[in-house]
Amino acid sequence: VESFAYDPDSNSLYAGGSFTKVGATDASRIVKLHTNGPSVGTPFAGFPTGSGFNSTVRAIAKDPAGNSVYVGGEFSMYDGNPHARLVKLNSNGLVDSLFATGNGFTLSSLGSASVNALLVNGSSLFVGGEFDGFKDEPVGRVVKLDSAGELDTAFDVGNGPNQPVLALALRGSDLFVGGHFTSYAGNSGAQRLARVSALNGELATDILYNINGTVRALAVDAIGGVYAGGSFTTVNGAITGPLARILSTNSLDSSFVAAGTGHLNANQAAGVYTLQPFATADTPPFNMLFTCGLFSAFKYLSSPSANLWQSP
Repeated sequence: VESFAYDPDSNSLYAGGSFTKVGATDASRIVKLHTNGPSVGTPFAGFPTGSGFNSTVRAIAKDPAGNSVYVGGEFSMYDGNPHARLVKLNSNGLVDSLFATGNGFTLSSLGSASVNALLVNGSSLFVGGEFDGFKDEPVGRVVKLDSAGELDTAFDVGNGPNQPVLALALRGSDLFVGGHFTSYAGNSGAQRLARVSALNGELATDILYNINGTVRALAVDAIGGVYAGGSFTTVNGAITGPLARILSTNSLDSSFVAAGTGHLNANQAAGVYTLQPFATADTPPFNMLFTCGLFSAFKYLSSPSANLWQSP
């Protein structure tokens, strides 16, 4: 499983990846699961996907305006029809034809195009991945689409990141972009993490982030902190381990130490792959973060794959 999205309207969980079965049920790289009741954990019978996707699903995002989801990945087909790396599915598994992506995302260099990250904001969809074309228009690995699947031309990243984008997070008018890249629009000061305008895609240069390894996950907490997880050990020269926090002022949170005696073992192999913030019912509420990845040491408890912890 590479991605998932919860749908509170139907109490269901969409999951995507490279799988072809869930239990004994055929499920070609996407499935919709019950999350409560006697059928919990089993696929929805009302979400038939036919032959499904012909390659890996890497990102799923729920459209809060309706009972539909955006699905991105490496695929070129869905249920036998061409859909290059991005499609919008209704709750019944059928394609939403009003979201038209044409020939989709392409890559002119060697390798395969891929959509790796999706983020819905109102009627807009931010898309990140490994691509340099969309509907035959040159684009730079991050685009903003409207509800009809058309490019928002006001959002122009130029050349954008020079390597694949793996994660996106939105805080107000700031879009945080994470991935493999070592420059953004030609600025080598933005390495693996960039803060850009969600309106026009312009890189914010007042504070730049130089991270010494891949950023795979991003999340925003209730007080404006931005968490970056991945396979890295330092941010702007400061030792952080594979999990770091950016303050609402955009500087590194030096009080949040995820390495050594902190939260995670400090080595690049200890990768963080998924971050999910939420608040508890406590008074006052605590900001909590669920982390998944390849690590073994943790500040509050130890686990080979997942942890829950209390943030500042």
